[in-house]
Parts: sequence; C-alpha cells; structure tokens
Amino acid sequence: MLVGLSENDNRILARDATKESKFFCPSCQEQLILKKGNVKIHHFAHKAESTCLYAGESLDHLQTKLQIYDALLQHPKVINVELEKPLGLVRPDIIFSMWGIEIVIEIQNSPIDIPEIDKRNTEYARLNTPILWLLPNKLVPKVNYKMECKTTQWQRYLHKIYNEKIYFHVIGLDVFPLHYKEIVRQYDKRLLEDHPYIVFGKALVNTKRMKMYKNLNIIDDFAWFFYSQRSQLLWADEHGLWWNTKDSEVK
Repeated sequence: MLVGLSENDNRILARDATKESKFFCPSCQEQLILKKGNVKIHHFAHKAESTCLYAGESLDHLQTKLQIYDALLQHPKVINVELEKPLGLVRPDIIFSMWGIEIVIEIQNSPIDIPEIDKRNTEYARLNTPILWLLPNKLVPKVNYKMECKTTQWQRYLHKIYNEKIYFHVIGLDVFPLHYKEIVRQYDKRLLEDHPYIVFGKALVNTKRMKMYKNLNIIDDFAWFFYSQRSQLLWADEHGLWWNTKDSEVK
C-alpha cells in the first residue's frame, strides 16, 4: 500500500512517513509496517498473517500507481488526485477530478474474476464515476515462434466492454490500446512483411490478430462512455474504431 492512516486518522503517503510513528490500514484497520530503506519504492505492508484484501500488492503495481499519481498532479486539467481512497464498497488505485467529475483508475496486475470486474464497475456507475482499467506492460500477450499468443478470459472481457480494445501502461500518463480481431488462420507471408506491426496468433481456440495504436494520453485523449449492456461508465479513448484506419499501426 502507498497510503496509511496515522494515529490521528490522517491519510499519509509512505514516502512522507517516518518510522517513529504508527500507521494503520484504511480498510482493515490493522497496524502496518513502513517499508522505507533500500527498496525501489517506499510503501506500507501488512503483517505476514494478514488476510486483508489489499495485502500483498507487488512493487511493480505500487510503482505504476505512484508514477501515474505523480504525473496527474502535474497535469493542468486535473485536480484532487488521491491514492487508494475508499469509495463506499470500492477502493480504486487512483481517483482524480476533471470537468467537475471524478474519474478512477484500477491497475490490474493479477488475475481477477469477471464478476468482480462487474461488481466494481456497477458500484462506480452508481457513484457516477467513470473507470479506466489499466494493465501493466508485462501483461501484453507474448507471441511464440509459431506466431501464436494466448490471452486470459478476464483480459478478453475488458477488451469487450471497452469496445474491442484493452489498455496497457507505458510511462507517466501514456498508454497504448491493443485490439484483437478474429481472422482466418491462413495468411500470405507478404502480409507480415507489408505490416510489421501486426501480430497474428490465437487466444484459446480462436485465432486472433493484435493491432496496437500509437501511445495515447489518458487525460488529453480520453473521455467517459456508457457501456449500455452492463449500465457501466467507462473512461476510454476518443479515437473510436481506430484499427480500421491507416493510423492503426504502432507509431
């Protein structure tokens, strides 16, 4: 965790905390251990026996959160940026305000059940808060020597609700969308030579094509959208079905 509660119930970032004080988890109220020393990022940790939902976040996850948080603090359109702030039944990684609305970011670094995605999305929609589900670069599907790749069910579900795209973090506020499209397995070798950024592969039993777009800024290139099938509010890019245009290759 990046944020803990002081003995006076004040929220404090781990990087601003001192080991002389005591800190507690905003969710389970357990006392936290301040990890500050020869580590990549200062953070709070639960004790080993803790069963808290928010125990055990990886350093990569924490680093991504803090990097986006710091970048949002510097953006002129953004106000009221907070980390790990509880909102009723949910606790987003990041929440910020723009144009009079609150927007949340969930950084998904590990497998998650689809019902849990729907549960969180439904709660955010109830709060009139658009959500961006963001994945780290390390989860980009790997392609083997047969030009095949596999994606997980929860990743394909996020791909579906975001109108056939899924977002991966690059650096700061930059992300790149990835699109999968079903194709026939047979293809001409010249197609790969003519389109070096198109990757052919398969997800489970389905043959897929991945297409990446140029990097986008989650503030300047995004807006909120309504996903009618699940009555959910989503924070997504404004470039529409960009894979049908000449700009759909990586830049």
